[in-house]
Amino acid sequence: MADTILTDTPGWAELNVPTPGDPVKAALPNGAVRPGFQKLANRTAAMIEGLHSPARTYLLPNGGVLYDLIIQPLGWVGLLDSGGKWTLLYHNVTDTYDVTTPGALAADTRYWVYGYESAGVLAYERSTTAPDSRLQYKTGDQSRVYITTFVTTDLMFPLGYTQSGRVYTYELFVPSTTEGGTAAGPHGNLILNDVAVTGFATMVNLGVAVPDYARQAVVKAGTVGVAATSRIVLYNRLSASINGRLLDYKGTDDFTIQATVDQTANRGAPAQLYYTWASANPAMLLNLWAVGFVE
Repeated sequence: MADTILTDTPGWAELNVPTPGDPVKAALPNGAVRPGFQKLANRTAAMIEGLHSPARTYLLPNGGVLYDLIIQPLGWVGLLDSGGKWTLLYHNVTDTYDVTTPGALAADTRYWVYGYESAGVLAYERSTTAPDSRLQYKTGDQSRVYITTFVTTDLMFPLGYTQSGRVYTYELFVPSTTEGGTAAGPHGNLILNDVAVTGFATMVNLGVAVPDYARQAVVKAGTVGVAATSRIVLYNRLSASINGRLLDYKGTDDFTIQATVDQTANRGAPAQLYYTWASANPAMLLNLWAVGFVE
């Protein structure tokens, strides 16, 4: 019995099918048509399951496993294999990936973790290259499928987080200079560090705490000091004259408040927001953290 070899565009692995006019036998040798039909079945299953298999990962924040990224089962993963052909890998195990495997981490840096095919299974690597605009693969390299992203602190430690699909939540907050002696400036998910009263609208980039492509950021503002009244205003800007979602809060002494800021207007540009910070006590300080974000 002869085989006809079919090829796909884009270039998936070849499929063997019966030559027109030849019978399909119940028992076929390896390398004949049965493996080809199995590949078709796998691809169909992958398309169906792919709709229900968002990435679920978490980076443990406790000391003993400080650098361990836990990657839960991803289901079917489609990517270019080491031979440059599209292939499907079924990922149904929980993996642990040490994010320092290629070497020490840099301070205050965002990293992305990608999966790639190695000997027929999914292996992992970290990179400072962001994923493509569809958040599927490493930019310019479809052999690297996008898994997750994390950020480091000023001490070069990864900041613990949890991820469910496209939703990320930080497990802790980098302390401000006043709170924990952290060096001046933004670090990790600390965006504003002991900022003095401004009284006028000020733009701030969310830095490495929130990726540029994020659709939404959840932030927490906290004040330091004693004052009869203080006011914090947070909002995004859809244009030079139009503001988006707004938080306007007044409180006394130390207080914290959380806000969700849409980032759709900034997609492809640095994630940012505007804030106004005023207080009856000019010595009051303001801190701002990223609680999490949505890709």
